[in-house]
Amino acid sequence: MRDRTGLDGDAAAATVRAALAVIAGALYREETEALAELLPTAEAAALRGAAVDEAPACERAALDQALAARLEISVGSASERLAIVGEALAWAVAPAQREGLVRRLPPVIGALLTIGPTPTPSEPLHRGVRAGEGHTLGSGRPGSETPVSGGIVGAHPGSIAADDDPHRQRLAASEGPPSADQSLAGGAPGSTHPVGGSDE
Repeated sequence: MRDRTGLDGDAAAATVRAALAVIAGALYREETEALAELLPTAEAAALRGAAVDEAPACERAALDQALAARLEISVGSASERLAIVGEALAWAVAPAQREGLVRRLPPVIGALLTIGPTPTPSEPLHRGVRAGEGHTLGSGRPGSETPVSGGIVGAHPGSIAADDDPHRQRLAASEGPPSADQSLAGGAPGSTHPVGGSDE
């Protein structure tokens, strides 16, 4: 849950508990028990604890709204989180058992307990361009022998980066011995009222 939503541990656990309660609310007690028997202990206990005796709500929109109300989030976010929890439950059940369970449960819950297709990696978008070929900024202008990406960037005129010793002009690196009358405490050179020796 944390990997798919970015929620911290407590928020992810609260989302799972709320989603299990919503799922249990869409099942009859026997259906809840059938699902709980196939789940790990913690999820099974949460599902059993949320089982209801009244007629279940069996529309996906109602489930999304119920989760949104429990977590105080938007319906779109609730729908996404419910799908994530449903897929996690599907992964927790063995494939053969999952198929039988999906046939036994209401279609809306069966649809939640499906594992989506694994995305296939796309081909890389980068296409190699040799110097002087192509019409991209990285390859330079058409016919150029030096691509922009391989160019040497010089320093701006007057920049300390252009100097062989860029630290030479720093104020902290003065040339020569320090002068007592040029310090901040002594005030401006020749001042009759030093900052450090205030009479007030």
